[in-house]
Amino acid sequence: MVVKTSYSGGVDSFGLIAVAIVTVVAGQYFHPAIDVFAREFTTAEELQDFMASATMIGFSVSMTLLYGLLLLSSKDTIVKKLPWLPSAAKVFQPTYNILQATFNTWHAFAAFSCAFENGYSFWGNVNPQWNPTMGMLYWLYYLNKIADCTDTIFIKLNGKKSMSKLHCMLHGGQIWLSYFVLRICPMGDCWGPQCINSAIHAAMYSWYLLSASKIPTLTHFAKLVKPCLTAMQMIQFLVLMVHNAQTIQYGSVPVELGVGSFIWMVFLFAMFANFWCHTYTFKGTGKIGV
Repeated sequence: MVVKTSYSGGVDSFGLIAVAIVTVVAGQYFHPAIDVFAREFTTAEELQDFMASATMIGFSVSMTLLYGLLLLSSKDTIVKKLPWLPSAAKVFQPTYNILQATFNTWHAFAAFSCAFENGYSFWGNVNPQWNPTMGMLYWLYYLNKIADCTDTIFIKLNGKKSMSKLHCMLHGGQIWLSYFVLRICPMGDCWGPQCINSAIHAAMYSWYLLSASKIPTLTHFAKLVKPCLTAMQMIQFLVLMVHNAQTIQYGSVPVELGVGSFIWMVFLFAMFANFWCHTYTFKGTGKIGV
């Protein structure tokens, strides 16, 4: 699901240029820094204890509670308690979209590069070679799933009616799925899903920049490709269903995690399919989506 979170002022093509430049710079300097830091850990247990410590689980619980409180609050209540927040959000949102587009673009390339260099296949990586860099990449991916909840704040403050159950369940559920993967098996077969999901989010946040542009050609293009982004997300879930089924067959992840992830992907696909029917297939026909 793509939700346009508009803001005053807009962003022109310089935002996308900034994404390209910063991504190249990050690829040159950030990835080696992550690699050096990760290799300070000599065993998988040390790295996993660091990444999935009590601090992380506490962070997840706190963010989930804060997220729930935000969803239950009305825009008027938020503005009354925090009158400065709407203005701050309008200033910060363009920067946030650029940072997210940049991070997800870099992360997708970094995960793919790390997997390629270490001879990973898309699935079936049973007992993968000790790879702290891949573990750290998944840790960053998990932290970014928490940062994704910032979208909810923008939608809430913009008073959008598109604050749907799908949006809420997607963001809330991804935090916990990412945490369990991080805690159990952050290497091996986890590289494929994080790479695909980061690529989808890179496209999504780039779309936000295009749709908020003052350039008519770009805004028209953004309107045309909006259904394509939803279709890409649905294809993502289908691919990850197959991926999860294969990880169960190969035994490359604990069966509980594989089955749980598979069920989550089926659920999300069904929800997105329903959204597609309501928004595109039966729009204006009086029919109801499945």
